Amino acid sequence: MSPQPEQHPYVHVPVTVSPEARAFLATLKDPHLMPAFPDPTDIAGWTKVQAAAEADALRAKFELNLAFRRSVLAWLDKEVPA
Repeated sequence: MSPQPEQHPYVHVPVTVSPEARAFLATLKDPHLMPAFPDPTDIAGWTKVQAAAEADALRAKFELNLAFRRSVLAWLDKEVPA
């Protein structure tokens, strides 16, 4: 996939919403700047799209695992008999 152009926040983020909501809204990107999908018959192109999506999912899964590992392990210690 080709590199994406520099993107700015897609939506206006008002100052009247919570900082958490502002942080989330600032991450939204303009869908028109996303690269076009490959032709339906382009197997190699779709394989690249699939690999990129799986890499993003693994990265997100790893980050969530790091963020919640301690709380999940503590919950398992309390709830599941050894």
